[in-house]
Order: sequence, then structure tokens, then C-alpha cells
Amino acid sequence: MTDWEGEHASPPRWPRWVAAATLLITALALYPASRLRPSVELADLLPEHSPSAAAYRTFLTRFEGAEKIFVVIRLAGGGSDRERLLEGAWALEQQLEGRPGIAAVRSGVQEADEEFFLRWVAPRAPLLMPEDRWLEGVESRVGPAAVHQRVARLRREILLPGRDALAPLLRRDPLGFFEELPAANAVGSALPLDLLTSTFLSPTGRASLVSITPTAGELDPRAGGALAAELERAFAAVRAEVGSNLEFLAAGGPLYAFEDERIIRHDLRSTLGSSILGCALILVAAFGGLRIPLATAAAVAAGLAWLAAGLALGLGQVSATSLGFAAVLVGLGFDYGIHTGTRFREARLAGADPRWAWRQVVREAGPAIVGSALTTAAGFGVLVTAGLRPLRELGLVVGVGILAVLVATFTLGAALLVGLRRHARFPKESWLWRGLGRTVELVVNGSADRWRWVLVAAMLATVAAVPGMLRLEVRTDLSGIRPSDHPTLAAEVALHEEFGFGPQTVSVLVPGADLGSALARAGAAAGLLRAELPHGAQVTSPADFLSFGASVDRRLEHFAALPLLAAAASLEGELAAANLDPQAFAPGIAALRSLGRGEDPGAPPPESWPDWLSESVRQPAAGAAAGDPTWVAIHLRLPPGAWPTGPPASLLLALEVAAPGVQVASAGAVGGELEALAREDLGRLAVLAWVAVTVVVSLSLRGRLAAIGLSLLPVSLGTIWTLGLWGWIDGSLDLLQLTLVPIVLGIGIDDGLHAVHGANRAGGAVSGLTASVLASGRAMALTTVTTCFGFGSLALSSLPSLRRGGLTIGIGVALCLVATWCVLPAVQRLFAAAGDEPAP
Repeated sequence: MTDWEGEHASPPRWPRWVAAATLLITALALYPASRLRPSVELADLLPEHSPSAAAYRTFLTRFEGAEKIFVVIRLAGGGSDRERLLEGAWALEQQLEGRPGIAAVRSGVQEADEEFFLRWVAPRAPLLMPEDRWLEGVESRVGPAAVHQRVARLRREILLPGRDALAPLLRRDPLGFFEELPAANAVGSALPLDLLTSTFLSPTGRASLVSITPTAGELDPRAGGALAAELERAFAAVRAEVGSNLEFLAAGGPLYAFEDERIIRHDLRSTLGSSILGCALILVAAFGGLRIPLATAAAVAAGLAWLAAGLALGLGQVSATSLGFAAVLVGLGFDYGIHTGTRFREARLAGADPRWAWRQVVREAGPAIVGSALTTAAGFGVLVTAGLRPLRELGLVVGVGILAVLVATFTLGAALLVGLRRHARFPKESWLWRGLGRTVELVVNGSADRWRWVLVAAMLATVAAVPGMLRLEVRTDLSGIRPSDHPTLAAEVALHEEFGFGPQTVSVLVPGADLGSALARAGAAAGLLRAELPHGAQVTSPADFLSFGASVDRRLEHFAALPLLAAAASLEGELAAANLDPQAFAPGIAALRSLGRGEDPGAPPPESWPDWLSESVRQPAAGAAAGDPTWVAIHLRLPPGAWPTGPPASLLLALEVAAPGVQVASAGAVGGELEALAREDLGRLAVLAWVAVTVVVSLSLRGRLAAIGLSLLPVSLGTIWTLGLWGWIDGSLDLLQLTLVPIVLGIGIDDGLHAVHGANRAGGAVSGLTASVLASGRAMALTTVTTCFGFGSLALSSLPSLRRGGLTIGIGVALCLVATWCVLPAVQRLFAAAGDEPAP
């Protein structure tokens, strides 16, 4: 025995240096790790190469997505008080005007909207009529008989009680061209109005509405937090002024990003904290002390810090669904500490020096641990080829994280274990360790004794799993990646119930070489949509209010050839004959004469556009690249059930003919393409995972075919059983659960790999299986429990997809352990009964 193996030898110095170096690196990593931000952008989910995703990305980048914030005002406890609700909406508008982060706020149609319509829209109504009937609509109103009939109608409408509100419009458009406009009954919004006050009021009278345009886009969580604070202050002021029984529900804009980031950061703290604490307690109970659990937890924490720092420095932000799987790394990382700690503890209890005990760990457990880490990294690594960014980032996060924890285990973890003094006491077997041992012996030996029944049961379970696998469908509902307890959910429900905001809001994006051509194309597209959409759909287009360029010039040329000047003169005479003052209608008569001379009565300058109109037009910024188009957005509100998978192909084709280059930003269409991509990913990723895991296992076992097959048998059965069981129980997989096969393959292979490595050390790939499983069974059980605990911690997540994913993968890992404990010993007995031992 060498001097360093003596009873009173001091521990070697290298553990101190290694521990100091790794702790220093970890400390330096904490700052960049704290800067890592979870991304909750919808754009993260979109595939790169698909028409619907490209349209949605254009909508998000050009128009900042669903930028507006809507505040629903209701009475606490329900009920209807029209006056109180309208007063609350007016007071909130006044409180929010001019506050930081708010560009515009409205509780209804404003004077500026009416002024815009009267000053710029009504006089130009003939230039804004739909393309398919503008000429007929003008010609039918300018003949002498038509003018006479129109003046008679004017007299009746003006003299009727309560018609004073129409007088300003009739003076600017006496011939009623505005009646041909799609926007005739909607000035700036299709929202329901209280006719007396022009305030947004639901048809039931139980809610009023305030629309807010923030200065920041919806992808800015910091701006969303500041805006949420401003809203809360304004709400409190309105309650103090109007009544404490008012309830305010806000949704939209950067509030989404703020609430998403807040909830997800809370999720990360709760899932990571519960996972680390739970796994550490399990190890304390199993090992009967703190040394191995603390060394393992320190190595896992260091690996996670290194990973977070690398992601922050390399990517800056990671999609929230991918980052949510960080808790899984805790369960997986504890696996390595369990295997190394188990072997180290056994060697130390046998009297070995700490350094000699660690050499035994490296020699006996090292190949299986490294092999299992590489297979897990490979199983997750194949996700980097997925079509969806969250899946690619999930592969990167867990694949790299596994390797980081592995390195930390063999550096910091080793240093903390070996650095213990020779006389440091290790407690004897704990009650949990003894119980696990008896359980392993009972199951493994029982499976070996009843091997025929075990093999028949495994075969029947596999056969029964096949129909369940065939029942599985892919769900593309994106709600699973949003927190289920999101504070804005109540506001979304109220918007839908009270104001008809359906779950399907579609934006048709029309490009053009300039504003005139973009508006002309938008007008054609809007006309087509109004003709094809089902009853109850609403179409709002900037072309209803604006027209410029070649389209205007062409119409003015036709108007110069029509008897518009004669119609103006006839109109003056008819008004005088009907005892109506022609001077009162001077603005409309002047506009008619301008059109008759082929002149534009006056195009509205951009500074006169209301905010709701400006937000639907995006012109190239100063200094933009040549050829950068102007975009116009047509907004559709669809009734429930319309276009569940996006617009019909025939309508898309017709839109492309009417407006070349048009893009339709539809969540339903994106969902359909996500489903197709997900189905493609499911098969391809499964094959890649099998190949990657098989290659790593082959390298780990040096190409021994029998050993490779036996290693893959438990994980193959466990994966099939999991898919079949989930097919029978639920029948569907969401987008995140598509990672089930690669993840279970990468993790579930660990037990089989440890069993076969142990059997090989015993001298036979098959004959030593039972003994190897018995020897490693307790460590396998602990690693499975900690892995399932890591995935089980996702049950605390607010994201439904993470909860479902954690459950299914936990089931898969547990079934892989069952297959290892039961099927491998039965296979050994099968070969023994056949008198055949496969060649190594």
C-alpha cells in the first residue's frame, strides 16, 4: 500500500485546486447567466419556410402584431349600469391621455374621426367607391331626374326630428355618394357604439371599452411592465372618481410579453428549486448523509450556471418552452452523481483511499456514465434539426446542458468527494437503500424465475401498444405554449363575449410599389373578401378611406367626361326650389365641380389620418432599400368556426390574382402548417434519434452486436409502450410532446447501457445480465426517480405543454426501467434455456 493509501494520509491537493477553479468559473458565469431572457414571441414558433408563417412574420415585424391594448370595463359582480360604464370609459380615456408609453387612447369615435370623415372622406366618396361599381354609382346619381329625387329626399331627412347629426355629412356630400362606400356605417371601427355618445358599449350594455395604442410593440416586456403600472394607477384614479365597483380587464400589446416573462421566470424558479430540493432529499434519504447529495447538487448547479452563461452570451434569449426544460437537467444531472456516489461510497466503505475509490468509479462506472450522457445528448441533439425553433433550442439547451453537468460531475463533484479526509465516516445502508435493494432483488429475481410469463407479457404489451400508437394525433393548438393562468385570459373572454372579438382574427397584408398601388390592391382584395366571407364577418380596409395615385387619376379622367358640372348646377337649382339654402351645401357642390373638372377635391395628408388608419399602413422608412414595398393591412374579424385551418385555397388563389404578393396572417393557417411540419418532424426525429443513439451505443460498446442489441431492447420497449399508453389514454400529442421519442430514447437507454456494461465486465453480454442489474438496480431506481422528479416538477409550470410533456416523458423513463429490470433477466434465462450465448 502506498503512503497516500494509508489510514492517516492527508487528502491530495488537486481536489482543492479543481474545486477552487470550478467555483471561480461558476461565480464568473453567474452574471451573464442572470442576463438570459426567456423569449415568449410568437415568431419563435413559426417555421422558416412556409407561406403562412412568412405572412405572420411580416405581420409581426411590419405591424408589430396585435399591438393595441383593450380595456374592458364592467361592474364588479355583473349587472348593467349604462351611465356608470360610459362615465368610467370617458374618465379612463382622460386619465391615460399623455401618460408615458401611450401613443393614443379612445373610448369611442372622437371628434377627430368625424372631422376626418367629413373633411376628407365624404367629398372624395366617388374616388373611394368599390372598383366594380364606382362608374355606375356615379352615373346613376348625376342625371337631372336623380338630382331631383335626391333633393326631395334631402328635404325629408333634414326636416325629420333627430336627424341633425346627418346635416354635416349631407352638406359635404349632398348626392349621397358615401352610401356606396363600405365604410359608410363604420367610422374607424367595427366595434359596437352607443349611438347617443359615440362610445364603445357592448350590445348587452354590460361593458364599455377603451382602446389604447402603446408606444412600444407587443414584444417588449419591460415596456409592458411600465405600462401595466400606469394602467393600474389610472384604474385606481377612475375608481376613486366614478365608483369602486368598476372592474378593469386589460389585454393586448406589450402586456402579453410582460405577463408571459413574469410568469415564466416564476415557473423557472419554482420548477428548478423544487427539482433540486426534491432530488437532493431523495439522495439524502438513500445515502443516509449529506456528502454525496451536496457534491452532486453542487455539480448540477455549476453545470446549469455554465449552460445559462453560454446561452446568454451566445444567443441572448431562449424560447420559454425550451428554457422551461432546464428543470429536467436537474433530474438527469443527479443521475451521474448517483452512479458515481454509489460506487465511491461502496469503495470507501470497503476501506479504499478517496483517490483510489475515485479511480474505481472512473474505471467501473465511467464508461457507462459517459456513454449514457452522450446518448442523452444525442437524443436531445437531434432536435436541432427540427423545423420549429423551440424544439431546436430544446435540443441545444438539454444536449449542451447534459455535457456541462457531466463535466461538472467529474471536476467539481469529484473534487468535493475526493477532498474528504480518509477517516471521514460514511453511514451504513439507510432504510431507503435497504428497501430499494429488496425491491430490486424481488423484481429482478422474480422476472428471471418467471421468464416465460415476463416475455409473453412484454410481447402482449407491445402488441397492444401498436393500435394506441396509431390513434395518436398531432395537436397544433398554440394555447399550450401560453400560461394557462394568464392574467389577460379574463379580458380575452370578456372581449369575445361582450364585443364579438372572436378567437380568429386575420390580417390580409397587401404590398404595393407605392401607397397608391397598395391601396388599389387592398380595395380589390377587400371587395373579394366581402363577397366570399360568411355572414357575420367584418372587413376593415384603409382603402375604404384612402385613395391615391394612378387609380385616382384614372377615375378623374372619367369624371371629366361625365355631366358632373351640369349636375352641380342642377343641384343648386333644385335646392333653391325646395326652399333649401344652396350655400349650406357649398362644400359638397364645390367638391362635385372639382370632380367634374377632373380635379381631386383634396387628398388627406398623412398628418390628418386618425391613429387607427395610420396603424394599418406601413410605408418604407427614410433610407430604406430600393424596392422596399408599402404595406396595407386589411383586418378581418371572423365568426366562430370560420376558417379553422386558415382561408380556403381557392380564396387565396383569388386574392393573389386580385392583389399580387398578398399575404394572409392567419393563426389557423399557421396551425395547419405547424401540424404538417410536426408530423414530418415526428417521423424524421424518431429515425434520427434511433440512429444517433445506436451510433453512440455502438461506440461505447465497441461494436459488440449482442451487447448493442441488449442495450437498445429496454428503451425500445419502453418507448413503444409509452406511445401506445398515451394513445389509449389521451390520443393526441401537442407540439412539445413530439420530442417524446428522441428524449425517451436519449434518457431511457441509460439503464440498459449500465446493465450491459456491467455484464461485459462479468465476462458475458447475456450471462451476466441478471447479476449486473442486481448490482446497479438501486442506482437505476434512484436515477429514474430523480429523472421522473425532474420531469415531474414541470407539473408546477403554467405552460400546459410543459405539464403534458413532463408527464409523458416521466412515464416513458419509468417504463424503460421496468423493461430493464424485468425483460433483461428474462432474456438471459431464455438464452440459457436455449443453451446459446451470443458471441461478444
